[in-house]
Amino acid sequence: MKLGRYIGAILIAVATVVCLTVVPAHALAVPSVPSLATPIIDQTNTLSQEDITRLAAQIATSRETKSYQIGILMIPTLGTDEYLEGYSLKVARAWGIGEQDKDNGALILVVKNDRKMRIEVGRGLEGDLTDVRASRIIRDVLTPAFRKGDFAGGLEEAVDSIQKAISAQADPKLEAAASTDNTSFGSWAELGFFILVGALSILSWVASMLGRSKSWWAGGIIGLGLGLVVALLFSWAFWTILLTVGITLFGFLFDFLVSRDYARHKSQGTLPSWWAGGGSIGGGDGGWSSGGGGSFGGGDFSGGGSSGSW
Repeated sequence: MKLGRYIGAILIAVATVVCLTVVPAHALAVPSVPSLATPIIDQTNTLSQEDITRLAAQIATSRETKSYQIGILMIPTLGTDEYLEGYSLKVARAWGIGEQDKDNGALILVVKNDRKMRIEVGRGLEGDLTDVRASRIIRDVLTPAFRKGDFAGGLEEAVDSIQKAISAQADPKLEAAASTDNTSFGSWAELGFFILVGALSILSWVASMLGRSKSWWAGGIIGLGLGLVVALLFSWAFWTILLTVGITLFGFLFDFLVSRDYARHKSQGTLPSWWAGGGSIGGGDGGWSSGGGGSFGGGDFSGGGSSGSW
């Protein structure tokens, strides 16, 4: 019975997250796409013009060596209707950081007043700039600098660490921090982190698949199948029957919500924050352009990266 209660609690938690994700809210506007020459927007007036020029020159070397792209956005607050990961993904996709079909872009988002930050990683860079590496950059590079109020210095060191990760170079900053960290890679905390990331990735993929379908009952069929598998594994009992019914109903609800949200975004020419499919909807050239002196190349993101606070 305890296992049934645990699984039921997990399903309720997931349903709550899904409902909060797909229910429309007063969205925080995405800033206009910056130029490729200066891919930095600071709405907090924290960085001086010299800081921005120096960061832009540092980022330019990324395009010259391996042609990947990095963008930086600093905003005061997310407000009450946005969450960090969703907004970061929305900005990264709207800006189209990285080259189209290579998806080799990265975004550093800093929410100054909320004391939150995130490194969003494009699909094409996830093999080099892994979630674990991004997490260490946040923990060992950005956090100490931001706590001292050195935002420009922290961003410069973070860009340097990202460049070293993508170029497969050793990073003394991270190695020094790792030597004093007694937490083993195989700890329960990190195992739980990878399981959570994997589960969310699968959930995002399933949501994308169901969102594109023309029916909303497919999720219920999938839920019924999962429920039957659980019942067969743990033998038929009253709690397994209830669990099967619950998973089936959750599947119907999940499919209905993501299908409705996908249709709403499709009519607006945008993609939901949970989307794990392609980077554009409808016809056209599929790129993002701000006009003028050139912008990012239309790279796509699937939610890889890491978040933190200071």
